[in-house]
Amino acid sequence: MSSAPAFAAFKAWARTKAAIRLTSLGLVGLAVAAGASVWPKLSPPEDSVAMAPAFDRSWSFPQSSPAFTLDEQLFSHQCGRLLSGDDGRLLLAPYAEPSCQAAAAEATAVVYGADIRLLWALLTEAERGEISATFRETAFWLRHSLQSSMTEPFFEREYRPLISEILRSAMERTLQRPAVREALQKGVASVDPQVLDAVIDGIVPVAMEKIEANLWGNLKALAGGLFGGSDRSSTLGQVMVEVAADPRVRDHLHATLPRLMASPGLADAAVLAASEFVGVLVEDPRVGQLVQRLMTDRRIAVAGGLGRAAMPQGLPRKLLKLRTPADHNPLSAYVVRLVMHGRSGNVVLLLRPEQYARLSPQAGPGVVLSRIGTP
Repeated sequence: MSSAPAFAAFKAWARTKAAIRLTSLGLVGLAVAAGASVWPKLSPPEDSVAMAPAFDRSWSFPQSSPAFTLDEQLFSHQCGRLLSGDDGRLLLAPYAEPSCQAAAAEATAVVYGADIRLLWALLTEAERGEISATFRETAFWLRHSLQSSMTEPFFEREYRPLISEILRSAMERTLQRPAVREALQKGVASVDPQVLDAVIDGIVPVAMEKIEANLWGNLKALAGGLFGGSDRSSTLGQVMVEVAADPRVRDHLHATLPRLMASPGLADAAVLAASEFVGVLVEDPRVGQLVQRLMTDRRIAVAGGLGRAAMPQGLPRKLLKLRTPADHNPLSAYVVRLVMHGRSGNVVLLLRPEQYARLSPQAGPGVVLSRIGTP
């Protein structure tokens, strides 16, 4: 029988509804088989290893955490998962790759919180130095550009009110914190009265001079206050501004404030207040938005006389430890995904002794897991 008629008959059959349905059924079966091969198994993998915290047993373990190995440059390679059962048992389930199997059997398993601090710890000294240099260059560019932009009309109109509001709000919230108020009260109480008198004695004469010079304005403000006017606060406020701006007051404060701040209680209160102030600023979502606007506003770059080359190039790639723009670092991707969704989690690092010694000064000791057998 000739092959041509047989082939023609097959083509005719292939166009029938039965053939099309049979083909579709076969494709569905293949898809189901492929899905079943990667579907999570209810029972632990045969090659999993039972683990338990060697020391800190209060650590909270999620149901599943990724496990990674690191190369010589501390670049990550995902090698399995740490599974936590309802009964509290921990199982390290490595992938089938020989290197992953060997790491699961021999390496030191250490659990760390999946956060940005871990990414910083995984950078080499050279990478940290490069990033620090980039931050310094960026800070120089931003400072130089801002200094040149502060007198521009767009800065006065768009940025100065927002910056003033952010700083004012941060100062108010800092002073409202009980720890800061208590520290300031104790600090003021511990100041030598003679030092405090010396500070006040240099300010009072200048203040009286300004008040006498603005006598008519102050009488007008007082009358306005008595009869429902609104000029009092603005006139007295102007006097306070003039006192603070007087060169004699500034020179006096430069001479006396070091003695005042030498009081241990006041110095401690100032350090605490400064620390809390920075913390309040970091918590304010407007700060991040402001920095982003400043660093992307081309008018500031032009006012600073600097091109866009002064901006950090490839900084996110360096922080995420990506070797090329198209590279993928599974550990960095996992941490960033958790941060973006506002979730917390763990990662397990399968480390050689020299890697653990190299990583722990920056990342801390973590939670070391010990092997207790097979499930």
